[in-house]
Amino acid sequence: MEQALLDTIGTLTKKVEDLLVRQHANTVEDDGTDQYSPTRAFARDLQTYPRLMEALPSIEVDFFRSPLSNEEKRDTV
Repeated sequence: MEQALLDTIGTLTKKVEDLLVRQHANTVEDDGTDQYSPTRAFARDLQTYPRLMEALPSIEVDFFRSPLSNEEKRDTV
């Protein structure tokens, strides 16, 4: 009788382990990232080193935002 009880406990333990393995395999872990909403760096305002400004005075001009005149546009095209 004692051996039959131990066999039953062993069988039930094996079934529970199998269920836990199956449950773990079906679980999708959320690591906090979403492939459809990427994380981006925050915008920063950069300050230029004073010695760099002295060496390259043209660096003060914001060439990304300075519009070209019509004449300059024609020259580049």
